[in-house]
Amino acid sequence: MDRRLWERIQDLYRQVSVLPEAERAGFLEQACEGDPALLEEIQAILTQEPPEKFMAHPGDRPSALAWLGIGLEGLTLQDFDLEEEIGRGGMGVVYRARQKSLERTVAVKILPAIQKEREQAAERFRREAKAASSLSHPAIVPVYSSGEERDHAWYAMAYVEGHDLYQELLAQEQNHQSREPSQERGEGKEDRVCLLPPFQGAAYLRALVARIAELADALHYAHSRGVVHRDVKPQNILLDSQARMYLVDFGLARDPRFGSLSLEGKIQGTPFYMSPEQARAAREQIDHRTDVYSLAVVLYECLGLKRPFEGRSSQEVMSQIMERAAPPLRRYNPDLPPELIWICAKGMEKELRYRYASAADFAEDLRRFLQHRPVMARPPGWRRSLLGWERRYRKWTLAAAFSFLVLVAGLSFDRYQSRKHALSSLMQTLSAKREAPLPIQLKDYSLIEYVQKLREAKQFAKAGEEYAETLATWEQEVLQFKDQMLDAFRQSLPGNEEGDFLEGEREQEFVMQAVSLQFLQKAFPEDEEIEQLVSAYPLVPRLSLKLQSGAGAGVRILPIDPLTSMPGLPVWEGRAPCKEIELERGYYRIQVDLDSGQLREFTRWLSWGDHLRLIVSSQELPLEPENLVLVPGGMLRLPEQDSAVLCPHRGKEILIPDLWVSRFEVSVGEYREFLNAFQERQKPWGWKSLPENEESERLPVIGVSWLDARDYAEWRGLRLLTHAEWEWVARGPNHGLLPWERDLQQPSTADQLHQLEIWRGNVFSNVVKELETEARFAAAYRRLQPVDSFAQAASPLGIHHLLGNVWEWTESLTTEPETGNLLWSSSKRIYLGDCYSAAHAGQGTGLASHGNQSPSRNYASHRVGFRCGRSHKP
Repeated sequence: MDRRLWERIQDLYRQVSVLPEAERAGFLEQACEGDPALLEEIQAILTQEPPEKFMAHPGDRPSALAWLGIGLEGLTLQDFDLEEEIGRGGMGVVYRARQKSLERTVAVKILPAIQKEREQAAERFRREAKAASSLSHPAIVPVYSSGEERDHAWYAMAYVEGHDLYQELLAQEQNHQSREPSQERGEGKEDRVCLLPPFQGAAYLRALVARIAELADALHYAHSRGVVHRDVKPQNILLDSQARMYLVDFGLARDPRFGSLSLEGKIQGTPFYMSPEQARAAREQIDHRTDVYSLAVVLYECLGLKRPFEGRSSQEVMSQIMERAAPPLRRYNPDLPPELIWICAKGMEKELRYRYASAADFAEDLRRFLQHRPVMARPPGWRRSLLGWERRYRKWTLAAAFSFLVLVAGLSFDRYQSRKHALSSLMQTLSAKREAPLPIQLKDYSLIEYVQKLREAKQFAKAGEEYAETLATWEQEVLQFKDQMLDAFRQSLPGNEEGDFLEGEREQEFVMQAVSLQFLQKAFPEDEEIEQLVSAYPLVPRLSLKLQSGAGAGVRILPIDPLTSMPGLPVWEGRAPCKEIELERGYYRIQVDLDSGQLREFTRWLSWGDHLRLIVSSQELPLEPENLVLVPGGMLRLPEQDSAVLCPHRGKEILIPDLWVSRFEVSVGEYREFLNAFQERQKPWGWKSLPENEESERLPVIGVSWLDARDYAEWRGLRLLTHAEWEWVARGPNHGLLPWERDLQQPSTADQLHQLEIWRGNVFSNVVKELETEARFAAAYRRLQPVDSFAQAASPLGIHHLLGNVWEWTESLTTEPETGNLLWSSSKRIYLGDCYSAAHAGQGTGLASHGNQSPSRNYASHRVGFRCGRSHKP
């Protein structure tokens, strides 16, 4: 601990220790104003009378340090060696530690002896460990173990490498201020490290709202198990290096299994983030919705970099929470979308009946915002605003009501005269809007307003014929414009054939037309055709899934990172059947855990307006374990200088879980079984060129499109490998250019050259030069070798032809260079591994070679085949 901080603690301790206990809290809040860390330190010390000579400096009294939980580096608590203090607060000290048995880094939270001697604090700490350990959710830090020894209570939990949200907001504020035009950056002043994108950018909003929604999911999960956190604040939210957020510190959590430790009427929580019912200490009203309020306050602070309620004392802050409305968020962030402001305000409603009923509803509204759908939250109406004003300023209510009645009377007197001029005014407004060309004026909200005013003018015009003909002409123009917009929307739709992907300008056009269709429906709510189109083509992607029989299954939907090619945490979990699950645009793996124990995996790209309908067979399939090899996972580290320029994995670390991989590429005979099961399915290109003999059945199948390869794998209960998985399986932990480093030095003798050829497999055949399709495939089949050949060139795990014979489709999206960066593309898929003519084609004979092509059924190659695999554990 810093000597200055320690001396400050000493000074405050001497001053406060002579004060009556009732005056201590007020004194400390004034003395520690603006320094919550100092306040927490001195409050922790005051909770227990210290031992003799406690206030000696830590350098002179090591035992005093330990009594406070300080300087415990090197201490061993059962299986954990403490390495470094990484955080502290009023309820304990957190150390980074090493778990010896599993050789992993963890975090260990310690309740120092100074607090452990207080039975209530010790019991609360034990309950915190029990409550957290009973929860298993991706956004809650898991607890591994707990115990008590050497005067300390402790528990071990997952270590999150990053920092808490409090530090993130401080860094964002400093960086934002340094970017302000009016701010001059000091010499040598650099931006602080942030894990979220820069504040006020669109990427910041998207990332923040998505993460807060995940925290709301975690709170809902805890609430469903009877646990209420009661201390949601930035200091209790951790961010990892990927900016994922995690809840920690259930020290104030209410768990019905353990009863209550709080005295009735005693306030629990951190003042800035307390709900009004917490501030009132109204214990009978405190339920799970208090966490909804606190999380909404966190969202407010993240959106504005300001807390909604400040004060010179806790009492002043709590008074504002109970009585005053939060300052408008746009005061701090003028560009915020109104829907996000409404969501935040609904979460921070002072009255429970107006607040979100659950954290799940809060999360749902945040995702509606991300998916550009109407949100449930709405701005408060004038009645509620008036009632709120009346409660705060009751003595002025009578005068305001009298003034209001006078105003109504005056308006009623003028109404007759106003209606007389209404039609003329409307015509002037409509004429002004028509000064620009019609297509420009009738966009988005302008269209809605124009149609409404046009109809209103027609109602007034019924009393006289002065403007009737003009209005009829204008109405006809609007109807023609509506038809033009409907035609433009129909033209933007994707084709019916699977593999016709919307991307680039086509996707932008569809999104633009779909948004316009939403406005068109608001302008013409009575039009049934528009209503049908909006229902049939919602902008948000959807997924429905059911089983062919009555068997049960669990379902997980995992987003796939296009650049790492690996799936992340589930965005949805539940049971089949699933109907119209709304997702974000992206690439997904759908995992179906049949109750029989078998796993099915499906990989799909979902674009705007897609509705994917999956029907999953619950029939148990033979997975042919003799042809599947379990490949242990590990960390893929491809060198930055790797020869594949378009590989997004160069210079990165990607964790590969254990997986099953087929020893052989899919053969002609195996694919023939697939065709026999689906007679209507089109045969691969060049199928007629196959020699009719037994050996041809053992050749790898070619002429198969990516979609057909994917369908075959799913029919077998398998899937295609990801790009990263394939690299790991083929190149191994040392990223060799031959299967698992079976490379030789430059050959100098004929024997060495022959051995090198054997190691590298079927890569030395001549290039196919025939142009006619059947001739080209016939020539290719003559160059192929059986899938189980070249055993000497197999990987150490016995996987054949990772190099040579045929390129192999992966399930992964491709990347393409643009302005110095690699951008992914949903319109192409990657294939890897070189083919039979690699050596003569000048492409090199190493595993670093990459290729890509369209996944459409209209594309297939005489050089590309595939192999299958599946996840080891979901």
